Amino acid sequence: MRAFILGNSGELLDHDLTRLSGEAVFGVNALPLRCADIITHYVCADIGMAFVPEVRSLVPPTTTKYYSRILWNTIAEEDGVKMFDTYDDRMVGFSISETKVYLCRTVTYAALQIAAALGYNPIYTLGIDLGTPANGISRIPEQDKLEELIRSKNLRVPTDDKQSSPARLDHNFMATYCNHAFVIARDELSKHGIEVYNLSHGGNLKAFKRKSFNDIVQETEILK
Repeated sequence: MRAFILGNSGELLDHDLTRLSGEAVFGVNALPLRCADIITHYVCADIGMAFVPEVRSLVPPTTTKYYSRILWNTIAEEDGVKMFDTYDDRMVGFSISETKVYLCRTVTYAALQIAAALGYNPIYTLGIDLGTPANGISRIPEQDKLEELIRSKNLRVPTDDKQSSPARLDHNFMATYCNHAFVIARDELSKHGIEVYNLSHGGNLKAFKRKSFNDIVQETEILK
């Protein structure tokens, strides 16, 4: 069974995401503000999300939620949540696991590990552009709205000394770092016969072969 992992880049603005209704869709960060109804798996590692329950509440009750331990410990229990641990963010690796993953500075990397552990194959990524989307819009406006909402809380955010805060992927260094991680992911997944394709028509994610979003989604629409 296939799955789609959605990032937060402006690439998403170029596609009708409602076409993914009925698919296995992994969403992260601000995606509930844009397309909560299509998300079947919500993956979150940003401690700032602890202070915006109004965003987390948009995730449908049928959606499986995966929160990092630091986030889980901050908000205590929340129904329907699975907790995962993370390796030191200074380490680069790949683990096919639901319970302990590498972040490599982007929660979409954690989502990829979880999707593989759940047995999805092939896996398609969209909106993971590492700072250079084709349309020149670095992030969906909902991501800016989310960050402004978190800042407006004016709270002291707890940190984990072993973890770095997720960085905006708008620097060449970060693109190189993340591409290195995704190459490791590609090679590890290949050993298990798991295929990953990049549906973004631009961007700087070069580890995976590209396919057309329209072509992939249209295949299913024709069968329907």
